[in-house]
Amino acid sequence: MIRVTVDLVPFGEEDNSKTIGKFVLANDGKGDVDYSDYVFVYSDDLDGEREGTIKNFKRSEGIWKLISECLSNPGEVDNEELMDVLWDRMNKNA
Repeated sequence: MIRVTVDLVPFGEEDNSKTIGKFVLANDGKGDVDYSDYVFVYSDDLDGEREGTIKNFKRSEGIWKLISECLSNPGEVDNEELMDVLWDRMNKNA
């Protein structure tokens, strides 16, 4: 599982920082050493909550490419159980 938290730090002042976005991603256990499928959920202050699936992602392309794919080309979620686990994990860290 991968979790990304986005914080706004006005004028670089840590005491005034505020979390404005959260993203949680997990491999669904399918795939092989080169390619895998992922389920993700995220929320932010402006767009609300989103979820999706990325199929056959080439692992060697790296985490930032994977996150970019999640944000720009989300497929329909086909693993509701894993998606529920991710929402639960994200909300526990609220």
